[in-house]
Amino acid sequence: MRRSLLVVIAGLALTTTALAVNPKFWITAITIGDANLHWSQAEYRSLWGKPVVTDRLENGYTRLTFPRRDIEVYFKRGIQGAVAIVTWDRRDRTLDRIGPCATVAALRAAYSEAKPVRQGARTVAYRLGRLIFTAETKRIGDVMLAVPSVSPYVALNAPECG
Repeated sequence: MRRSLLVVIAGLALTTTALAVNPKFWITAITIGDANLHWSQAEYRSLWGKPVVTDRLENGYTRLTFPRRDIEVYFKRGIQGAVAIVTWDRRDRTLDRIGPCATVAALRAAYSEAKPVRQGARTVAYRLGRLIFTAETKRIGDVMLAVPSVSPYVALNAPECG
């Protein structure tokens, strides 16, 4: 009986955390804002609608920006589908409530295994699997989900939560 009660309490605690973040705004190891990497441009447009700004960048990159959603999606010539998604929307959160505008202290407490990305002696971001959390101040500026070949500097050059 006691064991069953503990299982129920633990389940409720996990459910409460999951319900605190709207699934439309989840950041997971494989999604941001209900979108996966490798989708086509049309699939992102279908999900996040208009307006959308398309930019052609150097090194074969194309960027779609969704201003109403505070998200950018990057494509690279020769690779099918998106290679990176960057969000600076403060509503986007992991189940541990870490996302743009959260404190770096909260990120480090929730994800002690996150590896620092350094620029010289200064930590500018944290890497957690395919996620990059920029941290040029005491707050997370943006979060990027990307394939391993995409540099963390893409996120560092993207707009930040403000």
